[in-house]
Amino acid sequence: TFHFSDLAVSVAQAMSVAIEVSLLSGESVQVEVEPTHRVHQLRQKAQTQLQLGIESLLTASGQTLCDLDCIAETNLKDGDILTAVCRRGQLISGPESLAFAYRRSDGSVLTWGNEACGGSSKRVRDQLVDVEQIAANNFAFAARLSDGSVVTWGEAGKGGNSRHVRAELTSVVHLEGSTADFAALRADGRIVCWGSMAPDPVAESLLDTKQLIANSSAFAALSKDGHVACWGLRTSGGYIPTEIAEQLVDVRQLHAGRNCFIATRKDGAAVVWGDFQLDRDVPSMADEFRDILEVASTGYAIALLRADGRVLLLGSLGAEQEAIELEEQLTDVQKIRATCGAFAALRQSGSVVTWGHKTQGGDSRKVQEQLQHVQDIYSTNDAFAAIKSDGTIVAWGDGRNGGDSSAVQEQLCQIQQVAGSFAAFAALREDGELITWGNPGGGGDIHMNDLED
Repeated sequence: TFHFSDLAVSVAQAMSVAIEVSLLSGESVQVEVEPTHRVHQLRQKAQTQLQLGIESLLTASGQTLCDLDCIAETNLKDGDILTAVCRRGQLISGPESLAFAYRRSDGSVLTWGNEACGGSSKRVRDQLVDVEQIAANNFAFAARLSDGSVVTWGEAGKGGNSRHVRAELTSVVHLEGSTADFAALRADGRIVCWGSMAPDPVAESLLDTKQLIANSSAFAALSKDGHVACWGLRTSGGYIPTEIAEQLVDVRQLHAGRNCFIATRKDGAAVVWGDFQLDRDVPSMADEFRDILEVASTGYAIALLRADGRVLLLGSLGAEQEAIELEEQLTDVQKIRATCGAFAALRQSGSVVTWGHKTQGGDSRKVQEQLQHVQDIYSTNDAFAAIKSDGTIVAWGDGRNGGDSSAVQEQLCQIQQVAGSFAAFAALREDGELITWGNPGGGGDIHMNDLED
């Protein structure tokens, strides 16, 4: 039986919708889309007309529209006004990667460093259009496009080739990389994995996943009902011991250390597993192990930043400083970072506290006077780089692997962003210029490859 209401719905769905997309500067364009189109298609049309990259679109109420939603699902009406958030360039590498990727503001990608490990993206360059996110492992890169598909490059057997799972890589909302593998979280809560590991039944069985994270050798997923699942190297957290599993209920958020995972529950309590276990290693700290905001770890110790600005230190500190003296300094901390053998804590005052192996960034005495008004800290395997409020950079640690920036120091001004690979740093300047330093084999020389051919 035919109803006129069905006809009305069909006509409404067929009609295009005119949406005004506005910049904060006041400039705006009108974009026409079909109700069956997705938000990313609306955003791409607005990008073309405005001639700039758009990161996301906000409604009048401040809600961010999901790129994969249909226009009809967003309840957008003819004449509605959306605010465009401009896309910024983004530098990407991994803690043990030997290459860098730079996603430009227009969504295209530039790569350099070790060609076999993703430093060359020539094979897929034409596919790298409107890139939303890039993830790195030690040997390859994976890029998530605005349409939810994924493009990979680098060493084929270690994540650089995803052809065998291409049909499953649809509606992807997040990517994570671990050593020689990748995992993708889809909009339907399912997980897709590829790389060196054999297909894992745990990952393949997951539904309703809301958070996906990775450490050096394992993955962890948090479901919407607060339960946790893991896979990968057992000693790095890929396996949850029975006594730990019983504590993993009502989990709010997951954090990754180098070889462990930490789960924060809704009641504030935290649970750790992998190469470190609280009940086994420091049971006396159980009452303090809560309200964790950030995690950083070396090869032998873990530092955890609490909501009250204190830092909990687990494992061997490997430093000459007395533990009591160090604990007194680690107050009002806002960020913590680590190399393979040292830690750096950024305090609310903008000052920096370091500890650990001297040659890997644990000794910052030579640059301590410069470490004021610091906004953020980045790391390679053996060095740190701090960006200050005036846009300048201070580096310390192993000079061969990023701890010495003297060769490019004059260029390191008005810096907006920094990223570290295994052995080098890359910095993005306000004018769009990219500056690199450190080991050329780890991406420390952006001119080593012919990037633009």
